[in-house]
Amino acid sequence: MGWKISSLDFVLGSVKRRSHRSSGANSATLLAPSLIFIQTIHPLVHLCNIRYSKDGKGVIALSTLKISKPLQPIYFIYGTEAYLIQTTKKNIIQLALGADDDQAFDLAVYNMEEQPIELAIEDANTLPFMAEKRVVVIDNAFFLTGDTKKRKVEQNIESLSAYIQEPSPDTVMIIVAPYEKLDRRKKVVKQLEKQSKVFEFTTINDQMLYQILKEEAENNGAEYTHEAHEKLLAVSGTNTSI
Repeated sequence: MGWKISSLDFVLGSVKRRSHRSSGANSATLLAPSLIFIQTIHPLVHLCNIRYSKDGKGVIALSTLKISKPLQPIYFIYGTEAYLIQTTKKNIIQLALGADDDQAFDLAVYNMEEQPIELAIEDANTLPFMAEKRVVVIDNAFFLTGDTKKRKVEQNIESLSAYIQEPSPDTVMIIVAPYEKLDRRKKVVKQLEKQSKVFEFTTINDQMLYQILKEEAENNGAEYTHEAHEKLLAVSGTNTSI
């Protein structure tokens, strides 16, 4: 029998998940150390890329976010949902390099607020040491937006543009822009949207979150009710970063 999620009781940082057999005769309670219901059902490895449909009617289309091999040379992740961004990035890294203990030699992370992009590009053109692929993460890619604020480091965007044209076959590059809007007039943004695997994570509203949780529950043999959803929203709202 599947789980029916009809109530969520938050006690000491844990979620009580109540299950009822269809006969109603028996019940059981499962404790999980998480405040977010979706984490009691499934780790956020198969989350959703949220987009409004192009018909202009506001219908929400959900496409399952699954990272699979063969890995793409470049992944471009942007939007304001920090938890979804971090989870997707972690999923790509783990698929490329394996467990955390195996990542030390072939993972490099560069913060564009403080480091020049040339260092990341140079690293991306370096052969992997232990793994089949090298992973280079470019965080806080502010230069993909319209932000004109002066930074410590002046970024040479042409070097990134050249790399996108001819990425290393031995490297997986992950470019992260945790911002609401991109400047799509820029050449490099057009390149990324055309020549990389793009994940867009925009703000999740109540209806979107309900659909995600309902889909994840069904995929794991459970039923997620409106009653459970209202109780979850009362605690966390639609904030996936909690």
